[in-house]
Amino acid sequence: MEYSMKNGNLRVVYIRPSTYDDEGYVYRYWRGIVPSNTVACLRSLTLAVAESGELGQDVQTSVVTFDETVERLPMGRILRWAKDRDTRTVVALAGVQTNQFPRATDLALRFRAAGLPVIIGGFHVSGILALFNEPNRELQHLIDHGVTLIKGEAEVPGALAEILRDALHGRLKPLYDIKGYPDLRHAPIPEPDTKIMGKFVVKDIS
Repeated sequence: MEYSMKNGNLRVVYIRPSTYDDEGYVYRYWRGIVPSNTVACLRSLTLAVAESGELGQDVQTSVVTFDETVERLPMGRILRWAKDRDTRTVVALAGVQTNQFPRATDLALRFRAAGLPVIIGGFHVSGILALFNEPNRELQHLIDHGVTLIKGEAEVPGALAEILRDALHGRLKPLYDIKGYPDLRHAPIPEPDTKIMGKFVVKDIS
């Protein structure tokens, strides 16, 4: 079930998914080494898009980040956000590598079952689509369940703004094939959420 909203507010939830061990348990560490630069970049890019007014002058945008490698996801809270009629919530599983893909798939399907829009990007999705030019069976399975796939770099000018606008208005495409190259000269500095930094040995990724 998809939920509508009254006001044009957007909540973007970036999640770095963990991996499974050989017995199917989720790897989680008491303290990590380095926080995810991908999540930090996406957080800063999203805030920059919101501040630019590209999503609309009256749109209130918030960004929430989680790193499953060092913290337990508050699944109940995230799933309840699906019922928030004042704010549309979109979940983005960010920077997904091949070893993370099974966990990302399980999370994506659970969020979709609750009616949340879900996006998956990263090396695995981009690599599969670059090699075969079409979704393989596992990617098609996600598309069939309403998950949006991202091929390419979100830092390409205008790419993330388009995706976020579509998410805000409930019109996400099954697949975004982002062309071109990032323009790092004008990209915002990656700034991780300070709430997570205490869980890592490295405190500064700048």
